Amino acid sequence: MGKPAEAIQFLLKAFALDTTTLGPLISVSYQLGVMGDHSAAITYATRVIDKDPGVKSKSYAYNNRGYSKMKLGDYKGAREDINKSIKLNPYNPYAYRNRALVYIELKKYKRACKDLDKALELGFTVRYGNEVIELQNKYCR
Repeated sequence: MGKPAEAIQFLLKAFALDTTTLGPLISVSYQLGVMGDHSAAITYATRVIDKDPGVKSKSYAYNNRGYSKMKLGDYKGAREDINKSIKLNPYNPYAYRNRALVYIELKKYKRACKDLDKALELGFTVRYGNEVIELQNKYCR
């Protein structure tokens, strides 16, 4: 994955140069999640949600925030955020993968498998690797 802490510093510098472009903050939120700092990831995702009128940016921010909420054990909040992400952008395979992870945590495997199928249909494997197939093999077969 590279060096997430270094990437965050570059992204924050990019945001400082143009505070109207919120893409760097979405990426900071994602990188913080990769690093396991889910509270900070939620903070940055929330900044985007609160500031950005754009649908696409908000959809990614809701997805990132939902994932971090899940990691912190807030499954209801995670599902609410990921549902908002999917409503704003129903073509993001990562959101379906994340919602499937929430359903797996809740032991709702039928729902998880439906979302894993949708993530595959939307090209998750091509973009991100075989994780969804591995989850299907573990929980859906």
